Amino acid sequence: MPGVRSVEHRAGQLALVSDDSDATLRALLAAHDDIHDIEVTAHTMDEAFLALTEAHETEGATR
Repeated sequence: MPGVRSVEHRAGQLALVSDDSDATLRALLAAHDDIHDIEVTAHTMDEAFLALTEAHETEGATR
C-alpha cells in the first residue's frame, strides 16, 4: 500500500500510519469499495517531535 509505514488493529478497526495519506486513501478506495467510516488525522508538531526524539533515544540506547 503506497505510503503506509505501519498498521495496527485497534478494537475492530485498523489504524494506518502513512507518509502519503492521499496516495494511501486512493489505493484503499480503489481496492476496497466497501470501506466506510474513514478518518484521516494529522499529527501535531509536538507529536512529530516526540516521535523523532523517542526514535533517536531508542537508537542511542542500543549502541
